[in-house]
Amino acid sequence: MPTNHLDQARRSYRAYQLLRDEGFVDWAATALFYTALHVVDGWLQLTFGTTPESHRARDRWLSRASIPAEVEDAYADLHSVSHTVRYRDWTAILDGDRLAALLDGPYRLVCEHFDAPDAIVPD
Repeated sequence: MPTNHLDQARRSYRAYQLLRDEGFVDWAATALFYTALHVVDGWLQLTFGTTPESHRARDRWLSRASIPAEVEDAYADLHSVSHTVRYRDWTAILDGDRLAALLDGPYRLVCEHFDAPDAIVPD
């Protein structure tokens, strides 16, 4: 993974941990999504020589890359939760248990598929 994306993924994952530990599950979910985003961007840069400049462009690249549907769906789920907690009433859909499920489900699947470094993949 290119250094710039790796560094940002590590920073975002550390922010996720700190926010989670302090009970800010909404911001922790957002930090988790942005960690995944930098994992994806690092892979896109290595594979296709590109770093998308928007979420829409990134989604198009993922569709063109013919990644498994479940990986694309996992990334979309992380993006959707991040969007919801930033712009809508999220209290009915997110708590500590749901955050843990995002980490162990969609986030882990994205990281494993795109070969994220161990430092940002949960044990």
